Amino acid sequence: MRYRSMWATALLAASVLGRILWITLSTNGANFVDLRVYRGGAAGLPDQVYNFEYNGLGVATPLPFTYPPFAAVVLYPLSLLPWDVVAWAWQAATIAALYGSIVLALRLCGRTNGGYPVAAAWTAVAIWCEPVRETLDYGQINVFLMLGTLAAIRWAGSRAGEAAGGALIGLMAAIKLTPAISAVWYLAVRKPLGALAAALSFGTTLLGCLLFFPDITHKYFGELIGDADRIGEPERVMNQSLRGALSRVVGSDVGTGALWMTAVAVAVVVAVAAWRAIPRPATTGDDWLATLLIVQLLGLLVSPISWVHHWVWLVPLAIWLWYGSGARRRGGRALAIIWAAVGILGVPWLLRQAEVHSVSLPHAVDVVGGAVWPLLALITLGWLALTGSTDEPSPTGADDVAPATAA
Repeated sequence: MRYRSMWATALLAASVLGRILWITLSTNGANFVDLRVYRGGAAGLPDQVYNFEYNGLGVATPLPFTYPPFAAVVLYPLSLLPWDVVAWAWQAATIAALYGSIVLALRLCGRTNGGYPVAAAWTAVAIWCEPVRETLDYGQINVFLMLGTLAAIRWAGSRAGEAAGGALIGLMAAIKLTPAISAVWYLAVRKPLGALAAALSFGTTLLGCLLFFPDITHKYFGELIGDADRIGEPERVMNQSLRGALSRVVGSDVGTGALWMTAVAVAVVVAVAAWRAIPRPATTGDDWLATLLIVQLLGLLVSPISWVHHWVWLVPLAIWLWYGSGARRRGGRALAIIWAAVGILGVPWLLRQAEVHSVSLPHAVDVVGGAVWPLLALITLGWLALTGSTDEPSPTGADDVAPATAA
């Protein structure tokens, strides 16, 4: 164990050092444009948050602050600190949150012994998978939200923990709307108190913002909340939602019309079928994690915008496929390797580089490659619906770190 811990520590240290070199040596490595938007937009409190636009290095078009008003309240302290402190602390905290998310995913899968070498090795590799890499490049908030969500379901074993976790989900949804889908998990595992706590928590933040910051609250929830174009063009290759994939097939934004609604209906049906294949009532951490992953994949599919960096959920998904009951389903570990390989390769990023450098690709390559995450998500949900777990324990032992080190 000591030998494995030493090598896992060395691997993680080398990965973090590589990240530092990437930041300092690459042309736009230290831009962290989304973090600049968080900091600049929050500095506009109390009434100028949504007038801010970042138009600095590494930005093709001005980037506005797109999060709810409560996010500006939470992020406001960033505007009081020197930029270099904020930038480097955010990177370090994101990597720490990634490690914490991996530890929680392992524990939900039932692994409570020898967790450090496994978590360290997975963290070392996960830093370089496309969604996490993009999160770090932009200074995004996604890994923190994933950590909070995993912590919330970890607490759900007691009524108090259920309520606290639900309240945390509501607070995170008030910072960025996408975690709101996690409230569905409480309904899926028959824990309605958590869903109620999430709604009350979100509502409390909304009332507080209406009281203290009425102008920006009315502006966001009255004018800006449904404007997907303000977030970015849905047809861009880095948008890996169903809407983005369909838009690239037809060559323009499909909007929320019949085509998109049909695709959403299909995704919902497949997700429900996958959920029905999970043992019910879900009573173990493994079942809870499997259900959460179904909810998250569905949310990523049906959201109008699911940028590549939103897909950080591939990390706990791969862990569940390798260590959880997913490993006991036929083809589970092969699917984990496919997710890891596609994540490390970064297909949408490669396609974006082809666009930037005016490299012409066949339309079929652009369409299929540009839909790699939603296709994999639908395949995974369909696989869950069609396979059943066995009673055999998931393999453990010498190969615990193998998928990470192999990647």
